[in-house]
Order: sequence, then structure tokens, then C-alpha cells
Amino acid sequence: MRTAIHAVLLSVLVAQLPAQYWEPVNGVPQRVEFALAHDLARGQTVLFGGAQAPVIQSTFFRLHGDTWIHDAGGWRWTRPATAPAPRARHSMAFDAARQRTVLFGGFVGASATHPQPGFVAETWEHDGVTWYQRVTAHQPPANGQEQMAFDLTRARSVLFVQGRSDTWEYDGIDWQLANPTTRPPANLWGSMAYGLARQRLVLLGFNWSLPIPKLQTWEYDGVTWAEVTTAHLPTISDNSVLALAGDVSGEILLQTTDLQGPVPSTWRYDGVDWQPIATAHQPTELSAGGLVFELARGRHVRYDGTTTWEFDGIDWLQTEARLLPQQRGDTVPLVDGARGRILLFGGIRAGIGVTSELLTWTGQQWQPLPATVQPPPRFSPVGAFDTRRDRIVMHGGFGTTTLTDTWEYDGATWHQISTNATPSPPPTAMAYDPVRGRCVAYGALVIGPFSFADTWLYDSTDWQSAGTTHQPPPRSAPVLVYDATHDAIAMYGGGALGSTTVHTDTWWLQNGDWRQQNPQIRPPVAWTIGTHDPARGRLVLATSTPLASTQPGAWYEYDGLLWSRLPVQEGPAIDVVQSFRTLIDPRTGRPMVIGVWGDIWTYVPPPVATFAPLGTGCSNGPSPRLAAAAGSTPQLGGTFTLEVTGLPTPGALFVAYGFGHAAFLRRALPIELSALGQPDCLLWLEPSGLGAVVTHAGTVATHSLALPANPALAGTRLVLQALPFDAATPLGIGAPSNAGIATAF
Repeated sequence: MRTAIHAVLLSVLVAQLPAQYWEPVNGVPQRVEFALAHDLARGQTVLFGGAQAPVIQSTFFRLHGDTWIHDAGGWRWTRPATAPAPRARHSMAFDAARQRTVLFGGFVGASATHPQPGFVAETWEHDGVTWYQRVTAHQPPANGQEQMAFDLTRARSVLFVQGRSDTWEYDGIDWQLANPTTRPPANLWGSMAYGLARQRLVLLGFNWSLPIPKLQTWEYDGVTWAEVTTAHLPTISDNSVLALAGDVSGEILLQTTDLQGPVPSTWRYDGVDWQPIATAHQPTELSAGGLVFELARGRHVRYDGTTTWEFDGIDWLQTEARLLPQQRGDTVPLVDGARGRILLFGGIRAGIGVTSELLTWTGQQWQPLPATVQPPPRFSPVGAFDTRRDRIVMHGGFGTTTLTDTWEYDGATWHQISTNATPSPPPTAMAYDPVRGRCVAYGALVIGPFSFADTWLYDSTDWQSAGTTHQPPPRSAPVLVYDATHDAIAMYGGGALGSTTVHTDTWWLQNGDWRQQNPQIRPPVAWTIGTHDPARGRLVLATSTPLASTQPGAWYEYDGLLWSRLPVQEGPAIDVVQSFRTLIDPRTGRPMVIGVWGDIWTYVPPPVATFAPLGTGCSNGPSPRLAAAAGSTPQLGGTFTLEVTGLPTPGALFVAYGFGHAAFLRRALPIELSALGQPDCLLWLEPSGLGAVVTHAGTVATHSLALPANPALAGTRLVLQALPFDAATPLGIGAPSNAGIATAF
């Protein structure tokens, strides 16, 4: 039977998936040593690059190569056609004469375009849309110590090279080394901006050539540098980080934070003297180069690497704080499927220690969830969401000792569960099996020359050993998820206990036993994070990004037969050691990554038409099987055909069309169909009220969908499930089939 999908349903289900990449959800990911400049012509601030940690002082860092735009609407991520390689410690300024943002230098990682990591003397320009590299006959030396500002009077970008005391000028064609008769000391370290009042560049910094570092003010008029003696100087220590920006009044604003205080303060320079500005609030963190003046809005904007502040001339206002105030490692991320919430529990807060705080993502910020009862502080517990009871289950972890307690969260408070048995060894991974209604935990332990592992099951009352005939070799922290496509608990990788070797094997727990899979190609490393993508029917893994890498990390997927590497263009710089986590977004059904700063990324898959089976109809006894007909895919402008096998003959069934597969009537999916007289069977979709009745003469039924040739429907996801009619049951509905997710392109 052929039917057209209702236009109303399709318009609701539209989801644009233009390319294959990871998209940041909650603003600019945390970073230091980035650069930004305000584009006067377009009324927007441009931010590029940075690193997760200082690239010189640290041996452990990741580089960013993303471009962000800020205006009255806040920050937005852009995907320019071309861009500089990821880098940190570069300089940027806006060339008002040519209406281009100019970028120079920076530290890059090893890549195809840069065989060796190090500082580069490259010049790039941003025209408001994309980046272009400029090849010049001359260029300044690259050492990562440059300060750059645009001289509006002379229409030149001026670069002061700290550590060398060189001054370079860029006119849009070439760099020229200036030859001022006087120059600041080579060891003057600070910040630079253009002051319209005196039509000079102003450099404020500490002179480290002196026995006691001294704060000095210097000005450059295009011919020479001159030190300016002022009646007052900002009262800050030599541990302060400085950021300068000019404004429409012609004066220079200084915002500074003492790294050992911190004692933040704001000052103004009018070309004659420095004067403090008394404000009720101050930005509390500061990364060099993070202050601009947005002329159209008449405000200074300060981005400090995690939050955004604005100064209206009277006070500072925090306008965006979408990340966590401190990085937090070894948390357990949780999905509250019934309420559509993403949660973080516990972990180690930088500078504070182990916590028992529970946070939820509101769509704008991470917000604490109060509870009258809460578990003791811990890090590295295991957790999963029980869809049968709409509760989060959490077990174990580490506090002052190894913890062996079990807790449940009902959406409002925590409940400690007294169990007769406790998993041993302590679990390092846990997943929920929605078909059988139980949590599956895996743990392993080394005692002297002996190592052992076990799989445990939690049924909401007690723990018991799974008693499997086979067991994956002992390992720590494997990826463990429910694979809804193959109705199996899937395991990948993990570290071998008591040795430096690692595991790169794949296992399925099916029919009560573990079975090793034998794909021809395996991901090359064990330390991974991962989840299952139900819409595409694949296990998705990320491996840790190499040090100083220009890549977003290596991503792999497993379709049940083969592992393949994903050609991801953009994405988070994955650092498994620092406890990135993956899960499924309950609102979109897409894989997502949560970083140690609470940065959230969601996966945008390739624009390919797919159909993936979802779960199974019944956990006890046979049930029909829904699948795509051989060679049929949901192509726009074509016909997509489904087959339902294992049916009684003859008869009829109803193919239900669903809006999603996360929740229905504030209950997490799948939902047990006890109300329909089928207590061991499951509803996998959110019903839309739309569908089609299909009759069949044999044990197989077919159903065809005519898909409109409408490009606006690219990425539409339709969840389908077959419900056979059975007059012998109380409500006339027999054992349902599994569901399936069709993604149209």
C-alpha cells in the first residue's frame, strides 16, 4: 500500500544536516592565547584560535582553529570556506582602510601544511566571511610575543615584537621594518591599542629589564616611540595581565587582573594620565588580547576564555556564562530522558576538589539542581538512565575511599538503594538495556599476578552477576553502550590492567553471553569515548587528539560489520584523559560530547539517506521485524519501501509515524505496553497520530512511502513502528515490531 507522508508531519520533523562535523552548542569553547579584533565595517567582533592551555608553559595542550563572530546577538560559530591552521599566541587587528581583519603569526601544530610544530610568520585576512592568506615579500620574525593594533591616522597595522623591540608596519601589500630613533626596552611586556585623542599607538607594560619590574607607558606616532610620564599609573602588580582598547572618545580603556590576587580593576588613559574607574563589578579572569570596543553598540566587550563581559562606561555586565566556572574532570554525564535534561554529577573541580554537585544544562547555562538528599562527593562513578522507571541509576566511584553504594535520582532528589549484593570488581562502565529493563555494569581488577573481570546486572532491586559463559579480558574504562540497532550491549577498548598494553577489541552482550566481534579494521587506540547513534545505526567513537594537534580528534564508527574512520571537518579537540564524555542528546537524538569546561558539541552527520532499525518489539517471545526493503533508502523524490516480516497470516497492521524516539507524555522511550496487554513489549516512538493501515496475505507486509522532492525536507527524521492487529488480545493489538529511524535526503 502506497501513501504520501503528511506535509504537516514533514514540516515538523525538518532537521537540516548540511555537512559532517561537530557543532558547538553552548558558545565559544574554553581557551587561552586566542586573539580577537572588532570589524568596524560590519559591526562585529572576530575571534580566532587559541589553545586549551598555554602552549609554552604546558606540555599538554590542544589548539583551536575556529572562527567566532560577536555582535548584539552574542557569539555565533562560523564555518569559513578557508581558514588559518589552528594556532595560539597570534595577533589580530582590524584594518579600517581596507576593511579587513589582519592576523599575524601564532604557534601551529604539525599537519600536512606545517610538517613541524612551531611559530609561523604568516599573514591572513578576514573579509567578514572567510579567510585569505597573504604572501608578502617581507614578514616580521615569529616568536609569539607580538602586539598588533591599527594606526587609523596612517592606515597601517603596526606590530610590536616583544623580546626584540622591533616595530613592523603592514599596508595591506607588504610588511616593512620601521626604524624609530627611540624604542621601548626589549623586555617590555604588555598590551597595545590605538588612541584617537592623540592619534598615537599606546603600549602599556612592565619593563623587566629593571631590577624591579616597572610599569611604563609608551606612545608611537609613526616615526618614533616615546615614553610618557604620567602623574598616576595603574596600581597593579607585575603578575597582572593587561588588555587595552580604544573607544569613540579617543581614550584608552585598560582592564586588568592580577594573576596572584586576583584584584581586577579598570582604568582609563586620556593621553595625559591614567585614572581608575570605580565599578560595582569586574571581569575576574583575563586572557591577553581579549578586549575590544564595539563602536555601533558603544560598549567595550571582554572575552576571558570562558565568559563574556560588556562595559557600558559605568559598570561591567556579564552577558554570557555558558561554560562551567572551573574545569571539572571525572564527572558522570547523565541523560534524564523523561524530562529531556542533560545532567552532570560530581567530579573534581579545579582548585576546589571532589564535589557532589548536580548540574543541568538549561539551554543557556549550567545550573545547579538542589536536592534535599544527595550522594557523598565522588569522581568517576558509573551511571545510566532507567527508561522503565524514569530514574537515573548511579553506582560507586571514588571519594576519600573506593565507594560501593548505589543511588537513584527521580528528577527531584536522590535515593540511596540498599542492595544485598555489590558488584565486584568495582564497575568502570555501565549502560542500560531498555529491552530487558536492567543496568549492565562491567568491572575488572588486578591482584598480584592475577586479574579477573565480571559483568553485573541491576534490576532496580539488587545486583547480581550476569553469569556469562564468556567474558571480555579484564580492562579499565571501556566504552559500554546499548546498541539499539542490534539489540546488544556493545563494548570497545579500554586499558589492560597491570600493564601498558591496550585493548582494541569489540564485544557484544547478546542472548545472555558475551561474543567478540571480528571486524577487519579496528580503531588504532584504546583510550576512547563513545556512544551509539540510533538514527544511523552505528557505534561512534572518538580517540584522543595528539598533543599540539591541528585535528579535532580521530572519529570512528562501527555498523556491526566494519569500523571506518569518519572524515570529520570540525569538532572538539578530544582529550580523553581530561574526561570528555559522550551521550545522546534527548532533544535531538544526536550524539553529543561534553568537555571538562561543560562545553557541549553535537554531531551533524553527512547528508546521506539512511534507515536504522531501533530495538526489538518484545523481550520475551517472537515479534515481527521491521526493516527497509532490499536496496530501498529514503531518498527525496523517490519511494521508500518497508518490509515487516514474521507476521501471522493473513491480517492487517498499523504503521505508526512518530515525531521522535526520546520521550512520550513525559515518559522516557521505550515504554512498556502493559496498558495494551503486552507487558513484555515496547513502544519506541512518540506517536504523531498519523500512519497507515496495511493488509497482508502472507507473513510479510510491505509499505511504501512517496517522499516529496523538496530540498527543504533534507534531513527529515521519521520514526516508524508496526502494530499488528490481533483480535485475540484485550485491546486488539498484537506483538509490535521493532521501530526504525528513516532519515531522508
